[in-house]
Amino acid sequence: MEEDFYWLWICNIDKVWNATIRRILNIFGTPREAFIVSEKVLRSELSKIAGMNEKVINIIVQSRNREAVWRLHEKLNQKGVRFIHCESREYPIKLRHINHYPYGLYIKGCIADLSGVIDGEKRHTVSIVGARNCTAYGRKMAGDLGYELATKGVNVVSGMAVGIDGAGHWGALRACHMQKNIHIGGSVVGKICDMQEYKNVKVPNEYISNEYIPNEYISDECISNECTPGKSTEAGITIAVLGSGVDICYPIQNFELYQNIMQNGIVISEYPLGTKPMAWQFPQRNRIISGLSDRIIVVEAREKSGSLITVEYGLEQGKDIYAVPGRIGDSLSSGCNRLIQEGAGILTNTENIMRELELGELYPCKISKNKNIVLEKDLELVYSCVDYFPKSVEYIIEETGMEMTQVYRNIITLQLMGLIDEQTKNHYVRTW
Repeated sequence: MEEDFYWLWICNIDKVWNATIRRILNIFGTPREAFIVSEKVLRSELSKIAGMNEKVINIIVQSRNREAVWRLHEKLNQKGVRFIHCESREYPIKLRHINHYPYGLYIKGCIADLSGVIDGEKRHTVSIVGARNCTAYGRKMAGDLGYELATKGVNVVSGMAVGIDGAGHWGALRACHMQKNIHIGGSVVGKICDMQEYKNVKVPNEYISNEYIPNEYISDECISNECTPGKSTEAGITIAVLGSGVDICYPIQNFELYQNIMQNGIVISEYPLGTKPMAWQFPQRNRIISGLSDRIIVVEAREKSGSLITVEYGLEQGKDIYAVPGRIGDSLSSGCNRLIQEGAGILTNTENIMRELELGELYPCKISKNKNIVLEKDLELVYSCVDYFPKSVEYIIEETGMEMTQVYRNIITLQLMGLIDEQTKNHYVRTW
């Protein structure tokens, strides 16, 4: 379609972001008019825009190159990335209704029709956001919420950050994988892969310590066309909204999560391919997270947490906010407790989450929910002493009456089973 060409052009002009695109469209009406108008008229009109300097005007003028746009189109196809714009049929209706909606979106994953997933009949979407430096309890709650929502056909959207975001994604993925009888990770929140041993990617050693993985080292083998979520009888999918290009994994710790989402969900961004993660881009992407959502859940947030930016956008967009209450005096609970004090809904039960979120009944997918864990007597005894707040080895020894070597032996076994994790040195928490 011809209009797609012009939208792809205007959304990929270097140093021209959403606000500048809006000003250009206010003058010319459509991307096509801005592309085909004479250079003299283009320069004259652009010079009237406040803050538009000669350097940016030159970039815009020189960007009107049909061959370059077609090369970009081919690059998107090669990388398995779908570009949609605000006038596309696949563009979510929910996003069109927010202030400063993104003019273009880049989608990578197992489904191209974002609108079919977001706006489909009996298809709800809930965002799960919270602290990066979360507790084991917060991670467990976010994972359980993601899982319970997905099993009931609800999509889970977040920002793929470490901590609460990642746990919510993993929970939804677990529901999807259980529906397919696929095992992932060792617990609700999965596991971090060893970058040097990952099968589908060979990353040079100099990138192992970097904050993100350059796109040229990300394999396209992770793309799967077998997953076609969207029917109410299937598990909800998870959607990651990035603050970088969809071909860049950030943070690097979430690379396995990134690969899993592309196989079973959707990764989206408003930023062109190759856009590196910059600090200012993350608050901007939060308006998309809230815009795609029917409800917003906050699990652990400090008083000035970045996740509260998502809440602010959500309130502006008329979305209902829910929070998981935390302990009084705990800094990671102060943001959630304040939201509750200001009128946010309180989430106290994951099993009855649809009723608590007032989402109504959907057709749940068929997933076995057998969570019974059968352990040997000694393992069961040690496991029973651990909960979602860190417990020391000394405490476990005292509670079980076992020898130290016996306790450590059982702890290692439980770790290998993916049932507990070492939160800090010699302090353990449940992951299941």
